[in-house]
Amino acid sequence: MGLWCCLMLFGLVSIVNPPWLRELSESGALAEAISFADRGDQRMREGDYRGALAWYERALRADPTRVATRVNAAIADGQLGRHDEGIRLLREVLSSEARQRGIVLYNIAELHRRKGETREAIPVYEEALAAGARPDLIHARLGECHAQLGNLPEARDAFRAAVAAWEDPAVHYHNMLSAAAGAIEEEPEIRAEAEAALARGITPEELERYDLETLRAQIERDPERSRLLGRLREIESERP
Repeated sequence: MGLWCCLMLFGLVSIVNPPWLRELSESGALAEAISFADRGDQRMREGDYRGALAWYERALRADPTRVATRVNAAIADGQLGRHDEGIRLLREVLSSEARQRGIVLYNIAELHRRKGETREAIPVYEEALAAGARPDLIHARLGECHAQLGNLPEARDAFRAAVAAWEDPAVHYHNMLSAAAGAIEEEPEIRAEAEAALARGITPEELERYDLETLRAQIERDPERSRLLGRLREIESERP
């Protein structure tokens, strides 16, 4: 009898749908989405893109608002050769989400490039750059795209910009803040602080707190900087 009373009471509460019940449901959905997305990330690290996509799809059913999960699902689609599906998924994010626009646009451009649509990728990379995505990475991608199309002056300019961005400590600090703002969806306070710092801009005074000499020394030894310089020399040695 007591069990039936409890079931009837729960049924009435569900019909009324009080705020505390909605919050409890939303909290459970968020925890479930995070758990599923984490499993997808593990599959991605293992190279199991089909398994990763299955977990990401489950995470999005639990919480369709998680931008990072949609981006990772699109990357998994691209690894499986489903470029158009990945682009569609990311375009849906752009139509409904203002945050992380640069990251989303960058991944759309990556899918176009992987699909062999180099000309289509270039303006999307440029749009991602204007939206605040990583300049060191995007300039390098633009350099490769222009080199592939035979646009050597544009390729040289892009690789020079990539090297300059890679050597700039402010760019690395900006990238760190962008990653924090985009990846920590379940920590709104940390995300808000990162977004506020990005909105203020990176000032020399803000960088004075760090050991810039050590950072610059690390940058000079970084293999990616060496690769960019080598690629720039190759492009500069070719005739326009």
